[in-house]
Amino acid sequence: MSEPTELGQTVASLHEGPTITRWILALGRMTYHFGRLEWCSYKAIELFSRDDLIDWARNLQFKARTELAREVLRTRLKAAAHKDLLHRWEKFFQESLEAAADRNGYAHNPLMLAVFMDDAGDVSYKQGIAPMKHPLRPLFSIEEVEASNSRLEGLAERMTELLQTTSRIDFSNGP
Repeated sequence: MSEPTELGQTVASLHEGPTITRWILALGRMTYHFGRLEWCSYKAIELFSRDDLIDWARNLQFKARTELAREVLRTRLKAAAHKDLLHRWEKFFQESLEAAADRNGYAHNPLMLAVFMDDAGDVSYKQGIAPMKHPLRPLFSIEEVEASNSRLEGLAERMTELLQTTSRIDFSNGP
């Protein structure tokens, strides 16, 4: 049996060892932190809206559910004259929707190995997530996914603080 080629060794490394472990950990962290943002969209509707609205909202996609949560909080916080808190929520919801676009790019596309050969015949390799809907876009690198995870983790921490702060407000006299 012949020795594996360099390409064969590189392709195999995508499916085992520290390279794939790093990808699995990065994509797992992304799923975990984004799940926290998903939960926030449900919890904000549940805590700050009519009781029956949450049942209806369970069937909405993240973007629509987030927009609904945004509108519920906008109505409640304006009526309660909490403009600073409303601004913080608005910024949080905007960043969450932007993070959803990143998450979709990572979660709904395959991890690939791109092989390049220059005019001199030298071969190089790059691994990353291939954006299948946008084939001319470069691969998403592991570093991009990890940076996105840091942003998601920060958003999840802000979300927790915003929910805690908002839940202390007495909305019994408001809309």
